[in-house]
Amino acid sequence: MQFLKSIQPLAIIFITVVLLFLGTKPYLNSWGLQFFVLMVVNSLFFILSCITYFMQVKAMQNKNPNVYFRSVMLAMLLKMFITITALLACITQNKNAITKPTLFLTMLVYFIYLAVEVRMANKMNKQKNA
Repeated sequence: MQFLKSIQPLAIIFITVVLLFLGTKPYLNSWGLQFFVLMVVNSLFFILSCITYFMQVKAMQNKNPNVYFRSVMLAMLLKMFITITALLACITQNKNAITKPTLFLTMLVYFIYLAVEVRMANKMNKQKNA
């Protein structure tokens, strides 16, 4: 139960974005957006955000402040490399796999997850009196 409560903001973002994409599915093609790519990217960002959040929670429990800093940097690199790898895999499989509007919307989704993750980390930092 503690697990689900701790990632509740991330789950709310995930569900909201899924419902938004499902609600606008008939219009996505006319706007130049690819539904499948958007759903995969949203799922990928949700999973990566959960993983990096728990890395940071574990690092907060360590008395050495450098551990938390390294954890944040590792999480950022992990998200960046996995996102770039997924993007390159899509592009190499099909040159027209990702349109520009899809790419811009995925960037927006990434920034939404990033903002929520930073807010969660700040809230956690205040609770721990770090």
